[in-house]
Amino acid sequence: MTYCIKRHATPPLILFSIGYLALFLLYLSSLGMVEENKIILLLLAIALLVCLAPMPYGYYVLIRYATTILFAVMAYDYFQDKQKGLYITCLALALLFQPFMKIPLGREVWNFVDVVVAIFLVYLFFRKKSMD
Repeated sequence: MTYCIKRHATPPLILFSIGYLALFLLYLSSLGMVEENKIILLLLAIALLVCLAPMPYGYYVLIRYATTILFAVMAYDYFQDKQKGLYITCLALALLFQPFMKIPLGREVWNFVDVVVAIFLVYLFFRKKSMD
């Protein structure tokens, strides 16, 4: 009996560097309000759209951690600002993406969720902060 070891195709370096951007997102989100650092939202939207491509499993796990932390920080910020709708939305997204008890939705559903969440993040990027 012979065993054949297949070499996995390695995505280009640019795709792996987006994973490092996700780690940078975690660092920036821990510094202060996400609403003040809007570039974080755009970078995470791009990282979520890269999830549509076939990537190594570690990239998806990294994105799950990044989105969970970012949405948890955003939920806290919106709770402090008394914006109940955005608070609940960000809290629900943090729970959806949390990596500890994974929700098995299937590849197609996760791709749809990634696109919808990326659109939501782009909306937040271009939204003007309400002055109450």
